[in-house]
Formats: sequence, structure tokens, C-alpha cells
Amino acid sequence: MNLPVLNKRGFTLVELMVAISIVAILAVVGLVVYGNVQATARNSQREQSLQAITTALESNKPPGSTIYPQILDTQFSGGTVPTDPKAAATAPATQKYCLIYSETNPPTTASQIPKYGVGQFISNWTSCTVTGTGTGVPIANAIPVVAVKMTSWAVCARDETDQTATAATKVFCKYNKL
Repeated sequence: MNLPVLNKRGFTLVELMVAISIVAILAVVGLVVYGNVQATARNSQREQSLQAITTALESNKPPGSTIYPQILDTQFSGGTVPTDPKAAATAPATQKYCLIYSETNPPTTASQIPKYGVGQFISNWTSCTVTGTGTGVPIANAIPVVAVKMTSWAVCARDETDQTATAATKVFCKYNKL
């Protein structure tokens, strides 16, 4: 007896659902990896910007002086003071670079420079409000805003992956030279 041959044209519903599920899982994994790569790139840019700011501060300070003159945006290669890479995308900017300084008690060793962001907490990253000793100011189009006496200072930026309200564990800081 001859059995009729069934013409199978297309996929079953189960096969289609399995294929769609696999594509969805791969898409989610790809988006997570892509998001982390962008955050890592912005964090790298933050570290480079902090290095440029600290180099400008140190190179413009007169030898033997504790008065740091104002550094204008025209003194940077891009024609502007470096800003946080994420600040341009958010309005108003909630992520800024902060200059935190002390006018008294100059440190005598590197271990005496306050570890701002770890031992000292920046309570507000928009206004650079410091909890504890020291003065915090946001970095704008001139650093510092006026010429100021600073015996010790740090320029800090918050790690993009650390966005909790109370944590200050992931902070990039560059400190003055002794």
C-alpha cells in the first residue's frame, strides 16, 4: 500500500518560538555588553580629562607659591576646559568634575593628602558640596573660578558605574604634587 507523502512547507509554531527566543536572548546580551563598553570608554575619558586639568594647574603655578592662578579654557587643546562626557547628554548636568581644596595645613607627605571621595565624601555632585573639611567647587570654564590659595587639592570625577546616592567608592581623583 502506498502512503501519501505530506508536503511540509514552512516551520511549526514551536520552531518559530524557539528561534525568536534565541534571537531575543542574543540581543539582550549584546545590549548589556555594548552599554558596559560605552561606560568604560567614558570613564577612560574622565581619567584623561582629570590628568589634563591637574597638569594645567601644576604647570601654571609659580614655583614656591601656594596661589594657583586661574586657568582659562583657551589653555586647553580643545579650546575648552574638559567636561564630563555624560554631562553634555544630560540637562541639567548632574555629573561634573569637582575641585576640592584646603587653604590651610599644607601636607608634608603624599599620605597626608586627603583622599577625597574615599575618606571624604562629596555629598552633591552637581554643586560639589563636600561633607567634612575642605571646599568643593564645580569645574566650569575656568579653574579655579578665581585665583585662590590652595595648600592641597584634588580634582575628582565620579565613576559612571557608581550611581548610588550614598556610595562614594568609585571616584577618580588626581592630587596636587608636593
